[in-house]
Amino acid sequence: MDPLWLKIVHVLSAAVVLGGSIGIGFFMWRADRGRDAAIVAATGRIAMLAEALLTAPAVAGVAATGVLIAGAYGLSLWRGWLGLAMALLAISGLCWAAGLWLHGAAWRLAAAAADAGTPLPPRYFRLMRAWYRLGWPSTLAILGVFGLMVLKPAF
Repeated sequence: MDPLWLKIVHVLSAAVVLGGSIGIGFFMWRADRGRDAAIVAATGRIAMLAEALLTAPAVAGVAATGVLIAGAYGLSLWRGWLGLAMALLAISGLCWAAGLWLHGAAWRLAAAAADAGTPLPPRYFRLMRAWYRLGWPSTLAILGVFGLMVLKPAF
């Protein structure tokens, strides 16, 4: 069986994961710079929706198609460049899951501040600093996986 359709879904899913990571990070960074609780809350709500409707299904798509493609070619997911890609995906996934929790908590604080007409609380900024710090290794790991997918180095 030619897994061409699996490869197409795999690459498109990976592109959504990477694009979502960069896009959501950029929009949150821009909203945070203004420090307006209403804008931050609205942007955070849209970002959380994007995570649920775009990023999470794309992560599932990458995982499922990756396993199926490896199986179609008789490749082990735990050796060579695929093993390294799996390790990077695990790092990215752990950072993403922790970041999702942090972002949800920060968004709820922003929404409460917006509803009350008060400034963003200091805890919001602490949570978001941690979120940004987790975003870098998560995104860099995904970029590393992209590089491994394209180059498929022999080691």
